Amino acid sequence: MNIRLAKRSEKQTVIEMVNDVYYTSERKFWSEGYYRIDENDFERYIANDWLFVCVDADDSLVGCVLFKQESEDTTSFSML
Repeated sequence: MNIRLAKRSEKQTVIEMVNDVYYTSERKFWSEGYYRIDENDFERYIANDWLFVCVDADDSLVGCVLFKQESEDTTSFSML
């Protein structure tokens, strides 16, 4: 397994994976039309180098995480 920055070419895979997992496990908390991540979120995360993916030996995605720089000395961590 390796961890690296996400690539733009992985947009659909990441968005579908994240939203499928959250819909399955937390749908009772979601309002109609809510998505954990959408295309705008993905683009913002990629532009800021915040979105990291875990890939297997074949470079297939197995998970992702967001490290968001909130300020010079503060970074937030989100399981997507």
